[in-house]
Amino acid sequence: MEPGKYRDLSGEEPEIINEFLEEEIIHFNVGGWCFSVPKSKVAQFPDSLLWKEASALTENENPRLFIDRDGYTFRHVHYYLHTSKLSFSSCAELNLLYEQALFLQLIPLLQTLDNLKEGKHNLRIRPADIPIAERASMNYWRTRKCISKPPEFPLKSPAFTGLHEKAPLGLMDTPLLDTEEEVHYCFLPLSLVEKYPSLVNDDNLLWLSDNSVLIECEGSEFRFIANFLRSGKIFLPDNFSNMDVLETEAEALGIPEFMEAMKIFRSQPEAHPEGTPGLQGSFGFMKSTIQKQPKAARLPLYPMVLGLLVKYPDSALGQLHMENTLDGNKLYISGNGVLFQHVMNWLGTSKLPLTRSMSELVELCSYLDQMDITYQPMKDALKTYLKQKTPTDAVGKDWAAEIEVFSLHHIVKVYVGSHWYATYLQTLLKFPELLSNYNKVYWIVHGQSLFIHGDGQMFRHILNFLRLGKLFLPSEFKEWPLLCQEVVEYQIPSLVEALSQCDTYRMWLKQQEAHSEDFPLRSLEPAMAEKEKGPGKDPQVVQHSYIAMNVNQCANNWSIVREAEDEESDQEKDRYTPTFCEPVKKVIDEPGDSSAGLILKVEHPPIVAGDGSCMSHEDSTLYSTCQEGIQLASAQTQLVAKDIVFLSFPLSHEEIFYARMCHCFLTDVILDSIRQKDPKEITTQVELFVQRLWTLQITVKEFVANLLNVAPFKAKSHTCEMLLKWLEFTLPFAWKYSCCVDQLIRKGYCKSLSRVALGKYLQKS
Repeated sequence: MEPGKYRDLSGEEPEIINEFLEEEIIHFNVGGWCFSVPKSKVAQFPDSLLWKEASALTENENPRLFIDRDGYTFRHVHYYLHTSKLSFSSCAELNLLYEQALFLQLIPLLQTLDNLKEGKHNLRIRPADIPIAERASMNYWRTRKCISKPPEFPLKSPAFTGLHEKAPLGLMDTPLLDTEEEVHYCFLPLSLVEKYPSLVNDDNLLWLSDNSVLIECEGSEFRFIANFLRSGKIFLPDNFSNMDVLETEAEALGIPEFMEAMKIFRSQPEAHPEGTPGLQGSFGFMKSTIQKQPKAARLPLYPMVLGLLVKYPDSALGQLHMENTLDGNKLYISGNGVLFQHVMNWLGTSKLPLTRSMSELVELCSYLDQMDITYQPMKDALKTYLKQKTPTDAVGKDWAAEIEVFSLHHIVKVYVGSHWYATYLQTLLKFPELLSNYNKVYWIVHGQSLFIHGDGQMFRHILNFLRLGKLFLPSEFKEWPLLCQEVVEYQIPSLVEALSQCDTYRMWLKQQEAHSEDFPLRSLEPAMAEKEKGPGKDPQVVQHSYIAMNVNQCANNWSIVREAEDEESDQEKDRYTPTFCEPVKKVIDEPGDSSAGLILKVEHPPIVAGDGSCMSHEDSTLYSTCQEGIQLASAQTQLVAKDIVFLSFPLSHEEIFYARMCHCFLTDVILDSIRQKDPKEITTQVELFVQRLWTLQITVKEFVANLLNVAPFKAKSHTCEMLLKWLEFTLPFAWKYSCCVDQLIRKGYCKSLSRVALGKYLQKS
């Protein structure tokens, strides 16, 4: 059964069911597939990794033990654990099954596989194979309309796979669709939906985020349409027999480019046998046709989002609320009901994007005014949002400086087309080309959920390569052209080499040479050459705008101009510039340190925002008056754990940006006074103003007035007003950021820590 696709079994195995319900159960999450096995069955393999992990659990623990391996192959291991026999269907992937048995240290299974290779054993289809090892179709998930939280372990069979939060949208037996039937689904990039609006309608939209959309499909054939829209080519398996079904679904979607490509595909079977990658000229025409189309206007998001939410009862939505980003452009809606709770468990975020810019706010209000009473919860949420425009407060009572650590063994959910998977973060980092491929890979929430614009079935083989460094393919693999295209798009040189060295691929290639002299793999060479030259990152992905509503130019345009001074040599200035002291413990107890603040320079693992943004930084320079955390850090001399990949702060990426800007200003205004060789009295005054502002002894207005009255500085009234607004806006974020960095230092997560003791420096100068 595919990851995230669950199916109830009828009573085909009553004896095993009774045994299963009576015994203690061990739950395994294998690459996103959740299996349950009686503990007594696992105990029969005392030398296995499964038993070593399961036996280490305490009586109060019943977690799902995660195994970063292929769940589709583990179903054969799962069958073997129950029966001590191999299922007939395991023949197709014996090499991958052998690797998995070796990893799990299942010695009896390894011996069985060795005997099978030597011809000592033959596999026969047994009735028990079907309910346990081959119990579900591919590309499905099951949902049910309800408004209450589902039971945690709805156990119905020994082959039960899946807990509610592990299903797509985390909505096993929760409100997604008003049906108990299995449903086809597909993840698509939002940009593709904007290009082809007919892909989404009121009936098939299931969810959407900032960069991806989840829709219901008519059937599994939709993946071929999605692949065409991505690549401009039609890739079908050998002996594909559902051509009429595929055309019917394409006609329902109304995508003329695909219909025209299908006509060419049907009219030239001798030039393009099913499953071969030829017809480059024809598809080149199709791609040029797509490119010549005028760029479609971006559709507003709020009709889709509101149309999605209105299908659910108020009890599933809970209390709705709206919030905007700091720049005031994007508006989001979320709630505290069971729907949003399950989506949060599944995706890592439950916010639905309503607008791309505040220019759409008037249209949103007008749109809701025209809607009936079923839209009343959304109307109320918008009214509340429009009324609650209050200035940013300081550190609130409900806010806590909690740092989340993402290690190499953090589990990441990966959503690809009609499938989803789970793997360790270190697996995704083994080949840096994967996450740097911004045209194909998008973080939904950084470090938690990843969206890949590709074919879900093919990604299973790609993911196994990422895990193992080898390419394992079924013995009867039939989708070579599509796999070649996927390998091209992932742009991982080692993956290209692995495919080129695959014996079955070479055999297939020789068979196709008579039909086509060109194939997708060769087109990777110039693409890889361009990548090695180091092209710039996609600006739409990696560039961000940090502009606040009424202070949008403050951070860059306000300036404090110093009086003209005689130029001095760099050597002269260096005499007056303090240096960062490292390590901290050498200077922390020297006299004079406590009379003034500190300027800290902290190197740490990459820090990302709590909102899932991909922006990160690995050093922080900030003003501080707290020495306790530094003393603790120097005493601990704790090293950063080697497997920490990054840390997450409970701040948005915009809040972190403005916090760092504020710290930059506060530290620079002091250091600039030192670098410019101001009299000691003036530098002391400047530092005192910053210290009193930081400790809330004076207001922002008083700080600005005092600072601009110091002799070396001058500013126009307009600049003074802008600086005042900018500091009022950014200072609360700087306080929060300092609290997080203080926690970082106390817990020993910093790589290095140095500082300028301003009191000591002013005494010596």
